[in-house]
Amino acid sequence: MTSLAGAFALSLDTQYDDALDRLERALDHAEMEVEICVVGGAIFPIPFVSDSTLRRPEQFFASLSHFRRLAQSAGREGPGLGWLRNLVPRGPGTGEPWIDRGSVRMFVAPAEYVLAMRCMGLKSETADGAKEAVSDLRFLLRALGVRSGTEARQLLTPYATDAQLPVDMDELLEHLVA
Repeated sequence: MTSLAGAFALSLDTQYDDALDRLERALDHAEMEVEICVVGGAIFPIPFVSDSTLRRPEQFFASLSHFRRLAQSAGREGPGLGWLRNLVPRGPGTGEPWIDRGSVRMFVAPAEYVLAMRCMGLKSETADGAKEAVSDLRFLLRALGVRSGTEARQLLTPYATDAQLPVDMDELLEHLVA
């Protein structure tokens, strides 16, 4: 009898391995890495610059829109544009990454972590990426049941300092929960 994890790994090998290889090559060429965080079955890519010499937090994050273009391109020849969502196994998560390949990691993440990463990433985001990130913030705040900007800000405290967040973060959070 094949376990769920074993069946998933077999499916991953046969259907998505080529697309993941293309994505990894594209990320390496773009000097990027990505954490694909899963929150309640939804995926939230957190792209990072893969340069260990960076010291300022706002430099750590890569463009979300650039990552999306790379991921869509990697999937075109493979399973299609929604291929990343299809990598999420159905059923309970183990708490361990189920994809951990060089520049791509996919795992279940606390919604608060993803919220904080999206907020910190806004400092270095392009206009298109910022629009998408704000949409993700709105979704995460609703999923977390946040009712005020102050409550939202408190969720960021374990992950981010004031200096790591955009100066207008409190105002944005108030706007998003209104």
